[in-house]
Amino acid sequence: MFTEELRRRIEAVALAQRPTYFRARSFGEDDLEPGEPRALKAHWLAQRFETLQLVNALRLEAGNQRRLDEEERAKALDYLERTAKPSWAGLKQAIGLGRTDRFTHERGAKETVRGNATEAALRAALGEAWDRLEPKLRDTIRREIGPAWHRIEYRPVKGGGILEIRDWHGIAEERAKLAQRAREEWGLGEAEAERLAAISLPDGTARHSLKAIARLLPHLEAGLTYMEALEREYGSRRDATAPLPALPGPNAGELRSITDPVVRERMRALLAGIRNPTVLRTLGELQKVVNTLLRVYGRPDVIRLEFARGLKEGRRSSVWRRIALRTLARSCAMTHARSFASAASQPRDRRARKTSCVGCCGRSRAGSRPIPASASRAPRRSMRA
Repeated sequence: MFTEELRRRIEAVALAQRPTYFRARSFGEDDLEPGEPRALKAHWLAQRFETLQLVNALRLEAGNQRRLDEEERAKALDYLERTAKPSWAGLKQAIGLGRTDRFTHERGAKETVRGNATEAALRAALGEAWDRLEPKLRDTIRREIGPAWHRIEYRPVKGGGILEIRDWHGIAEERAKLAQRAREEWGLGEAEAERLAAISLPDGTARHSLKAIARLLPHLEAGLTYMEALEREYGSRRDATAPLPALPGPNAGELRSITDPVVRERMRALLAGIRNPTVLRTLGELQKVVNTLLRVYGRPDVIRLEFARGLKEGRRSSVWRRIALRTLARSCAMTHARSFASAASQPRDRRARKTSCVGCCGRSRAGSRPIPASASRAPRRSMRA
């Protein structure tokens, strides 16, 4: 007979798993505040920080790429903190922009946009009761819900230096403890406490620690961009220093060979936040390539960066179309240059011959007559460039 005891035994056998551990230091340290651990992404302050960073950096693509005014900025923040899955279309509608208006951040990006996931989850769990709570109690829940959710997912071992990923039974127990705490300490009802304990928040860590976020957040609240806030609070981080003869490797041994203390400390802080071995190996390969280029060609005059995020887009996306148009423009310029040079060296009776330029201009070389659209279509291999 299928009893409750039999059900628990079956669940224990079917769902049992060996505990999984990892070091807490793998989350990395803050490069602004050495020795401080990075803040949890689930923390409300970290979510507020990232939301303000995005809103303050938004620019309209048309015209002079203006910033949002105060009214538009307030509407954007309200939308991003109330919507569980915000989108660019919804954000523009909330601000009052037209469908044809675009932000510069939309270039090659997804249709969704990151908002304050913690605030949105709290509002979704508590509904209208969230706005009826006292401001002091709301601030307490915002401050405590991130660490509480982290304890639901991970169990600290050996003083917190080791974290164990909880199994389904441990997660259920911790959620029950959070619901009890919400009833007893925060005065929530039975249903509200259960919904609050069942919320899901972002995993992982933010870029900076809570100490750095607390210092930068007032500047972001005032409307400054991230780099402006960074320079006001921590000073300029782009001061010119003596150039290194070669790019150091991502290990402590090579960092000790850097004589400039400012560069050495910055490199140490950056590497302290990287715990992924794949990233470290990639940096090692990058070091080999850069140092080889320096040894063969010398120091470059200009460095141009292209982000790999555009590769995730399909070939029909705007990123690939821009790449194809730039490739065709270069090909068209080369074709015209060669034709003019060839025409100058040929007899006059042969210069009148018209040849088509299969490129971006869609015109013949010897005249201004546009060629058919089918002839100016990009070659297949150009789309792959």
